[in-house]
Amino acid sequence: MRPGLVAIDGTKLNANASRDASRTAEQIAAEILAEVAATDAAEDAEADTAGRHADGDSDGGLRTRSGRCARLRALLDDLEAEAAEKSYEAHLARRAEKEAATGKPIRGRRPTPGSATHKSRRQANLTDPDSRLLKTKDGYVQGYNAQAVATTDQFVLAAEVTNLVMDAPASAPMITAAKKNLKAAGERRRVRRVVADAGYWSVDTVAMKGVASFIAPGRARQLKKIAETEQARTAILDRVEAGEIDTLEASEQLGVSRARVQLLRRRRAGDPDPLTTTMIAKLDSPRGRKTYKQRAPSIEPVFAQIKHNRRIRTVSRRGLTAADSEWKLICPTHNLLKVYRLA
Repeated sequence: MRPGLVAIDGTKLNANASRDASRTAEQIAAEILAEVAATDAAEDAEADTAGRHADGDSDGGLRTRSGRCARLRALLDDLEAEAAEKSYEAHLARRAEKEAATGKPIRGRRPTPGSATHKSRRQANLTDPDSRLLKTKDGYVQGYNAQAVATTDQFVLAAEVTNLVMDAPASAPMITAAKKNLKAAGERRRVRRVVADAGYWSVDTVAMKGVASFIAPGRARQLKKIAETEQARTAILDRVEAGEIDTLEASEQLGVSRARVQLLRRRRAGDPDPLTTTMIAKLDSPRGRKTYKQRAPSIEPVFAQIKHNRRIRTVSRRGLTAADSEWKLICPTHNLLKVYRLA
């Protein structure tokens, strides 16, 4: 096992739940009203036939409706809470709090009201509320996002299941878990380099301490265009700094607001090289190209062996915690099979 260079990636696993069991907030609210009406009707019927059924069958029916109603209310509360947490106003408040604490503006594009960042999920699943509707290359599945960190010889160092659509938030916790697992196993060698695809591109991921990150800031075929865009932006900002054009003209050329131009200028004062430009140059170096080429053969065969060869495409247990524990069992058995075959 060679843990110096690791690759991180995620794959979608089907949940033990049907997409047909998903409901929108409006549908859930309507079903709650229907369940309440049904419960009221059943209570009236029970009052009319009190004492006729000594075995209490009607009470069991009421308990079932009550439990379903409680589940529906919990799902509706969950959808509403997520919508509030992801709202544009909540995002701005968190940014302002962080900027006040650090005294520095947050790098990256400023959020807009219509951004996808502020769109919460539209549906919740009755069978497995923790599962999510996730997009794959073959369409949408009701499932989980299974993460793994693997070495170049395809041994899994860390595994975790999330129900997040995006991969980037899992990056830092996964690398931290891989380091802890290596230390707990008595391995003296440490994780030095991390390679990942564009799904893990974020400021926090790239700036992880203690490791060198090789993460594509976009799809491979788009990197040249991204680099050209960054170079054009830099050239325009250089003209602003030199006094050749004002911020109004710069905003027109960049297609952004004047406030955005001023923000870009403030960032350049502390870091003249944009993060994207720096990473593209890093990946375009001989060492960068050699390192990034090891991403796919390190992590993708792990998922292929688990999902295709072993036919594990669905987690049988329900709930995020249970699905996570199942994935944490699947990945070590993958390692054991590799040891067995190598022996």
